Amino acid sequence: MLHAFSFRRLLQQSISTRLTIALVILVPLWLAIHWAVVLP
Repeated sequence: MLHAFSFRRLLQQSISTRLTIALVILVPLWLAIHWAVVLP
């Protein structure tokens, strides 16, 4: 049971890390697209 709990915790950390990386990648990309649409 302890092993399953640690595995679930590790999985949650992995999802959180992937979500953070996705935000770091997508936010500048969205800003670049937004500026490309607004500036011209």
